[in-house]
Amino acid sequence: MAAILILEDDFDLAAAWKRTLIDYGHKPELCHTSSEAIALDEAEEFEVFVVDLMITVDVPDMSDSGVTFLRHLVKKHPDLRQRPPVIGVSGFKPLGTASPVGEFFKAYGVQHFMLKPFSATDLAATVYEVLAD
Repeated sequence: MAAILILEDDFDLAAAWKRTLIDYGHKPELCHTSSEAIALDEAEEFEVFVVDLMITVDVPDMSDSGVTFLRHLVKKHPDLRQRPPVIGVSGFKPLGTASPVGEFFKAYGVQHFMLKPFSATDLAATVYEVLAD
């Protein structure tokens, strides 16, 4: 069983991911803003992070995003080898064959990238894969 922090602003989607991860024996915690995620990460230890790139809940100036949380992780764990794995998720569709969003995530040391939409079982499989590494 892994402790997983999920940062996702779509309440229904996050709830579906949480239910499925619980069904697979994990302990997921949901956050809908980067400030919630940072506070929870400071209070608890997590084995995997699932981070949505764009967070738009109650943030009219768009200052809150997955990037804010990724910067927190980089500061907290400057050595990528010491950082728990991060699964980056985004609904942005890449143009052509290269994914600029995927490259953006890599710049922050994100090891895995999933493009929405994907099923909750696909997320559970990716979590399993990440934990097996």
